[in-house]
Amino acid sequence: MTHHLRPWLAAWFPVGLWAGLIFLGSTGLFASSETSRFIRPLVLWLHPEASDALVGLVQTVARKGWHLTEYAILTAGVWRAVGRPPGIAAAPAHRAVL
Repeated sequence: MTHHLRPWLAAWFPVGLWAGLIFLGSTGLFASSETSRFIRPLVLWLHPEASDALVGLVQTVARKGWHLTEYAILTAGVWRAVGRPPGIAAAPAHRAVL
């Protein structure tokens, strides 16, 4: 592996890996019906009298919160990778545009 390729891979491999995990999460493996198997029992354990509406609300907030988090992590990875192009010192504004 050349010395120019290694920094590029170190910067972009984690981004690609995380994007792959997001892709995996968008399959039926993490559908609402699947995650409710974990979220519902947790909510009912914490609050046994919780209504179905409350359980549904908690599940929606948890799922949307996770989407926000996973894309924020992807954005941070891209921000980090763009700031490390081989031989180019990118200013923060230039990185944001890229």
